[in-house]
Amino acid sequence: MRHSAEYWAGLFDGEGHIGLAPDNHLRPLLTMGSTHEGIMQDFREDFPCTLQHRTLPSGKVYWNARLVRAEHILNFLDQVLPYLAIKKDKADIALEILRGGYKEYGRFTSSELNRRAPLLDQLRSRQ
Repeated sequence: MRHSAEYWAGLFDGEGHIGLAPDNHLRPLLTMGSTHEGIMQDFREDFPCTLQHRTLPSGKVYWNARLVRAEHILNFLDQVLPYLAIKKDKADIALEILRGGYKEYGRFTSSELNRRAPLLDQLRSRQ
């Protein structure tokens, strides 16, 4: 790992976001951004993610990392959770959502959807 879990937790607390995937709103999505390309490249090396950039009106380039796959989110949150301060509650909810359910034939079972519903509501309410 290029940086410590403590370092990533601090950066994520300040610059990260835990929300819901826009495609179906049934699973968490983590994003983190910075204008420092090197840090974001290091993040991608430590945690598999998509990394995109855009130019801000100021002319600075803004880098945005997205962790989408459940195993990548679980890996990241498991490592940084002990060091999170601001986003700890949302991280706990995201972990509970991801650790519980599996799909049958590409879809969540009705019991899994029922289990997730109050957790997803909690995550939405803390946006």
